[in-house]
Amino acid sequence: MSLLNRFFNLSPHLRTAIILAPLLGIAGYIAAGYYAANKQPPVAPIAALALKPTGECRLAAAECRFQRDGLQINLKTQATENGDTLIILEPSAPLQGGVMGIHSHGNETPRNLRRIKGEDNWYLQFSGKLETPVKIRLITVRNGASYFAEILAH
Repeated sequence: MSLLNRFFNLSPHLRTAIILAPLLGIAGYIAAGYYAANKQPPVAPIAALALKPTGECRLAAAECRFQRDGLQINLKTQATENGDTLIILEPSAPLQGGVMGIHSHGNETPRNLRRIKGEDNWYLQFSGKLETPVKIRLITVRNGASYFAEILAH
């Protein structure tokens, strides 16, 4: 009872402050949450565009061509001295990067394309020869848009 007597012996301003302070703290916390939730910037959708093949894809013998919205991509293979195979990607416009996956023997490991120094061309090197037919999945990025293709190369 002594705490209750002390409380009532306080000035009216202090009694009001002791009662209102926790309520104002909780109300401020809730208001800050609403304010922060409304201030988040909207997330822009990522454009994912399918590359369309132009003609038949004979990657082992010649090259594959794709295009979409002014972007044309040529894929061709090249053998190295040590028996490895390069798949070279030649875009008509500069790319920001790319990933390619080669599906063979039931497994696929996506790997990043590497830029050829001093050029806008990209390549992927892997050991052995390109078995045909083979499924290739390609994703490239240009100006914030993703371009993708899935091809069965002969």
